[in-house]
Amino acid sequence: MVRVRVISPGWNTTVQDLGRPGFGRFGIPISGAMDSESMALANQRAGNPPGAALLEGMGGGGAFEFLDNATAGVAGPGLSVTVNGQEVNHTASLTLRSGDLIRLHTRSKGMYQYLSICGTLLAAEWLGSQSTCLVAGQGGFQGRALRKGDVVSWEDSAFHPDLIQEVSVAEPVDSEYPNQNSQNAENERNESVFSVLPGPEWDWFGSVAREAFFAASFTISSQSNRSALRLEAPFGLSRAMPPLTSSPVCPGVIQWPPGGKPIIVMKDGQTIGGYPRMGALHTSDLSRLAQIRPGQSIRFRPT
Repeated sequence: MVRVRVISPGWNTTVQDLGRPGFGRFGIPISGAMDSESMALANQRAGNPPGAALLEGMGGGGAFEFLDNATAGVAGPGLSVTVNGQEVNHTASLTLRSGDLIRLHTRSKGMYQYLSICGTLLAAEWLGSQSTCLVAGQGGFQGRALRKGDVVSWEDSAFHPDLIQEVSVAEPVDSEYPNQNSQNAENERNESVFSVLPGPEWDWFGSVAREAFFAASFTISSQSNRSALRLEAPFGLSRAMPPLTSSPVCPGVIQWPPGGKPIIVMKDGQTIGGYPRMGALHTSDLSRLAQIRPGQSIRFRPT
């Protein structure tokens, strides 16, 4: 048994795994890790399967005291890690002793950080997943974000050093995240660029609005969260939209309230919506999108 006490929970630390797909027709969001690629890295470094439940921190990542010896893995773009006040190389597995204090910090980039412990996280399962669904108050640790003083436990399981070898390449911290260096991931202005598929109401917007959409730079709003990213738009929509019956949405869908600001549905987002669905990002881009900080800009291109 490995026990970890929360010294500081960060902004919003929750238990997450790959989520619970298949329940959207009941109004239940998929939930799960906002950045599934960094989650897989943290799990592999801990010797766990890539989709194992772990702790997801937002913004600062938090601080945790180990009450037992453990092997841990952490990941996230722009992440730095200290153990008992000393910065450590987190691109491989970490050996923690009883009494050790680990802190996760962010530098100039990244929103979500992941802490995995070798073993099976003991947390409530709901509809086949241990992911915390904050909007329903179900799953994970009592259906809520962690608080100071909470103790999270893991059952012991076999350590798999072969998994560590896949991800222990010593790289600069800011380049460890796979998609940050993908082809055409950023433009000449150092803005992240995302490809957009046309949505069901794409034709409602007209050619002028569509051209303006792809020419514009959008800023991530500070009101963004696990449910949705809100974008500060440089222009409004003057075109009148027909009435729209509430229709299915899923993570990556771009909704545009008439005269308002675009909304990108994320992991805890609603499953139906009444705003026009202008487009959708590919699922493979959601991890990179989730790591864009409020105040930073993004652009879109058609695909």
